[in-house]
Amino acid sequence: MNLFRLVFLSLLAALLGCGLLNAQPAVPPEDPGDIFFRGYMLGNDAEKLASTGEFERALQKYDQALTILDGLASSHPTWQSEMVKFRRGKIMDGQADAKGKQAKAAVPAPTPVQAAPVAPTSSATTSPMAPVAGGGGSSALEQALGVIRNELAGRSELEEQNKQLLAKVGEYSLGYEAATQRLNEYVSAYQALTKTSEAQQAKITELEKQSAGSAEARAELEKLRAEKQDTDAQLADVKDRMVKSEKTVMDQSKQLMEGTMKLTAVQKELEAVNGKITVLEKERDELAKQNTSMKTELDKATNDVAALTKERDKLSTEVLGLKAMGGGKDVPADVKKLVAENDRLKKELESAQKQVETLKTDIGRKDAEITQLKGDLTKLQGELTALKKENAAYETQVAELTIKIKEIGSQMADAGKSGSDPAIAAENQLLRGIILRQLRQQARQQAQNSAVIAEVQKMENASKTLIEQVEALDDNRFTLSEDEQKLFTTPQLQEIMGGAEGLQATIVAKATGTAGTPAAPDAAEIAKQKLNDLLNKGNTYLQDGKLVEASAAYQDALRADPKNIDAFLGLGWAQMQQNKLEDAEVSMRKALAHDEKNATAHYMLAVGLFRRDRIPDALTSFERSLQLNPKNARARHYLGVIANQMKLPQKAEKEFKSALAIDPTYGDANFNLAVLYATWEPPKWDEARTNYDEALKKGVKPNPDLERLLKTVPAAAQDDEKKAVSAR
Repeated sequence: MNLFRLVFLSLLAALLGCGLLNAQPAVPPEDPGDIFFRGYMLGNDAEKLASTGEFERALQKYDQALTILDGLASSHPTWQSEMVKFRRGKIMDGQADAKGKQAKAAVPAPTPVQAAPVAPTSSATTSPMAPVAGGGGSSALEQALGVIRNELAGRSELEEQNKQLLAKVGEYSLGYEAATQRLNEYVSAYQALTKTSEAQQAKITELEKQSAGSAEARAELEKLRAEKQDTDAQLADVKDRMVKSEKTVMDQSKQLMEGTMKLTAVQKELEAVNGKITVLEKERDELAKQNTSMKTELDKATNDVAALTKERDKLSTEVLGLKAMGGGKDVPADVKKLVAENDRLKKELESAQKQVETLKTDIGRKDAEITQLKGDLTKLQGELTALKKENAAYETQVAELTIKIKEIGSQMADAGKSGSDPAIAAENQLLRGIILRQLRQQARQQAQNSAVIAEVQKMENASKTLIEQVEALDDNRFTLSEDEQKLFTTPQLQEIMGGAEGLQATIVAKATGTAGTPAAPDAAEIAKQKLNDLLNKGNTYLQDGKLVEASAAYQDALRADPKNIDAFLGLGWAQMQQNKLEDAEVSMRKALAHDEKNATAHYMLAVGLFRRDRIPDALTSFERSLQLNPKNARARHYLGVIANQMKLPQKAEKEFKSALAIDPTYGDANFNLAVLYATWEPPKWDEARTNYDEALKKGVKPNPDLERLLKTVPAAAQDDEKKAVSAR
């Protein structure tokens, strides 16, 4: 145990020594350009808040901006003094305007309501029993029991939530079915009235031809016209009801889906709590077993000490008596032997007493070491979380700065055309330089943080392994082999390069080139040709499966053109193939920052989110990609998989069939339909077999488990199904 802890602490000390954790580097003085830019952005934020009527917050931002610019003028009086003065005047004008609008509005702010303090729940106030003196094992056992009690209380709350959500989902389902039934009735009535109206119109047309020569025909014509008018009124009423019913069906469907998603989340959380309770109960049993064993050893050692003490006292009495009998003369040899035996027993007694003390403190020392190691791991995980948040913040700042520099570029272009205020043009030029420098700084800091995160993750994995070895307890989690997986789980989707519609054509960007070679190409043509060469290089590597080289080539292309969508898509796909899903998400979001309506980027982002089990986010991205490109069969297929996970079989069936309608050669959709029909309630064996056979014809690999199930269907079930089909 001590060896494991020593290794862990040495690794932690090495990481601290390298400055990867808790590093406190000297902070360099802030650049005046950064200070100016911060004040400028606060002024912009204040202007936006004032435009939406949030005058109080806007005035606070204006005050902060003026404070920053006043501090800049004081600390750096020689830096761009005219520019600072110009921007300060603009901010003061905006501040005065906001105060005037606030005075006109004259709407008193609502008095904030003081929230009543919430009494702590019983689970939160329950604490483990106090440790017993000299009994470290009892202390650890009581602590484990206290934790289990808290987890059981949490499980009871989750079970109650699960019960309530099940009831709500049931209500939503009944409401959805009822609304759907009403809609079908209105549709049938609308169709019938439409036919009646058409027949009446046809008869009116015929009678209009005969009305001139017959009074009886004219009377019948007037009657028919009145009847048709009544029919048209009924038709309009039914149509109105049908539209309202369609809206009700959509609302009920949305409620049902949201309730199902909440229910799934609570069930997952409940499952996790049950797993945690199982682990804690196992740890409790292990501690109780160790506690009993150590108590037994302690009792045995105490008995041994008592026996040895008694024997020592007896021998001491005998030795003293024999010495007294000898009258100070040399004692006999047998007496010397008794004295030697007495000395030996004394040493054994001292050793036994030390063993008793060791046994008394052993459990406490073990618990203390494990607690220390867990604390070290928690600290390490906290550092890693902080670094990841900081890295995400850098990503956000880079995106915001990129958008800002784009806005400034547009303003500068507009100013050049219209000949606007030269002070504003000069300020935009200054801001552009500041933003470019900040982007370079953010890129360097982000690269450093990425290296630190990689090192901390290595340390986190090492510390977890050590703690598992120290505790020597099974954590009650296991991974099933492929053969042990449940038959009816949706098979993992294999994204093949160029498989999705339009994906290969978009990622493998075509070099535009030029017709012929000009005699003296200008700088723009040279840069364009260089960019095309880099893209073609990345495409070649990507097609050959050289993913690292492809990533490097696309990154070079982005350095040449930071807004190139094809380079972002190629880089993101290469990262996804390397299972660098977080990096791929960053690449896709950057692509969407430049082209929000790029269907391929939305689709690839959704695939990465799905693989990371971020189902709600993936669902949103898949739907967005289909809005932009309704012919993407694979996106439909993914929606079918998600619907199946949400226990919506009809929705899953619809999506799989939609995927096949778009791409009839898509065998994976047939396979998933086969699994869906085999797990239907009751199963649809004929449809399952038909779709499985279609999947095999389209190149899907045979699945022994599904084949065995389809071949061993009870004969009675087959007969019942055939009768039902013939009846239909």
